Amino acid sequence: MITQPVLCCKHLSSRSGSDWLFRRALVLNWYDGPTSGVVECRGCLAEYHFELIDWDLHWEDADDTRVFSLSPLPPGSLNALLTISPKDRPLQGENGMFFLPGWRLPIETLQSKAYQRVYQRIDEILAQGGNPEWVVAWTHPGEPLLAARKLDAGDSLYIKEWLSSIPKPRPLPPPQPDSPKARDWVVFLGLERLPRGEEEE
Repeated sequence: MITQPVLCCKHLSSRSGSDWLFRRALVLNWYDGPTSGVVECRGCLAEYHFELIDWDLHWEDADDTRVFSLSPLPPGSLNALLTISPKDRPLQGENGMFFLPGWRLPIETLQSKAYQRVYQRIDEILAQGGNPEWVVAWTHPGEPLLAARKLDAGDSLYIKEWLSSIPKPRPLPPPQPDSPKARDWVVFLGLERLPRGEEEE
């Protein structure tokens, strides 16, 4: 009997094109698809904060390549986020995805002191994470990863400082700085960026 290898983030770079690696995912921000959140590995249960760092955007149909950084979080971070507001439990979707209910609440509720404390607590949990370790690309959550690459110390620090410098709410896709150090993260992953002049009808 042939046993299938366990999907695990420890082998991310060799898992391009494989099944979705994550058992659970909490979406914290959304624009035609997740732009930030927390994922949990199927194999070792490691947790990561994912943030959108590049987007090969051509159409508004959510079928474009999105590139994310993955920063490790302490064990238990995802559960802490899922139970952060007992009165408003996250909504569960497909592929182990959870969504904060804030998108469906009136703006007056979101601006209340109670909800401001919730989002402050979210920031506190995410702030415990380490520097980015991986860059990954996917089109839709639940579908195979398009590519993944381990970051060296220089690129990891660059992404951390760059994201910290962008005011929230961040524009999408995040603007690349006008600097010689600026990276094309799609190309960094060995993927092809479709030139604007060659978009298909």
